Amino acid sequence: MKKIIFIGNRKSKWSFISYEVLQKNYDVTWIDETPDLLPLDGFDLGVSVAYPKLIPKSVLDNLNYTFINLHASLLPDLKGHAPVNWAILMDKEYTGITIHIIDEIMDNGPILFQDKTKIEKDDTISTLMDKIYSLIIDNLNQVVTDYLDGKITLIKQNPSGDEFYGWRRYEIDSKINFNSTQKEIIQLAKASGFDYPIFFDLNGKKFYPKSVKITKINWTPALNGRIVRRNKDFVTVSVRDGFVDLYFDETELNDLTPGIFLE
Repeated sequence: MKKIIFIGNRKSKWSFISYEVLQKNYDVTWIDETPDLLPLDGFDLGVSVAYPKLIPKSVLDNLNYTFINLHASLLPDLKGHAPVNWAILMDKEYTGITIHIIDEIMDNGPILFQDKTKIEKDDTISTLMDKIYSLIIDNLNQVVTDYLDGKITLIKQNPSGDEFYGWRRYEIDSKINFNSTQKEIIQLAKASGFDYPIFFDLNGKKFYPKSVKITKINWTPALNGRIVRRNKDFVTVSVRDGFVDLYFDETELNDLTPGIFLE
């Protein structure tokens, strides 16, 4: 049985899924330490999935096998961090997975394999990640097997210049800006979740809507961020091009009264 050294992120579900998939066909060793501090001999292939650092060139140059990376976008677009979130925020029609050779530049090496999935109108970060998991389960082992058997022709990445590079997302990136459009706020809600759900501040307290919907009221808001209506499970807030309904548990609605402005 061929041996794989696996470098992942133990906070990432798709790292664990990839690791479990590879274990079905290979002897897989997961390492957590920085690769340049470990002896890496005795393996047939290295696989990186959601590993948050670059493997140093000094390490790559001294290996007698290749390291490949599984990235959750259609490279060369959406290189970098949080590619699934950015696919939603950038209103992409498709996303998917790319398996590529690792070199000294992030998400840059020649491509072994790509597969795509359509981003539907009602997809959220959760449903889109489920599609990514399915692509990994369906394809990862076969790609690794074909590569080790010499059956794959590498394809050089060919950037057009219009690709987006995603930066790491933090809690502040999920804060609602009520000067945004309805669509921008909906996209933010769809793309947020897991570690950093959408929120806004009011009097030093954070509020986390369970969901956001576009709504219609027959007048034009003069100022953005004003609560104009409260129902039993939502408040309606003015934004740049209309209104959105923010849904909450009933207890949280007690602090959200019509007329006040949200930060």
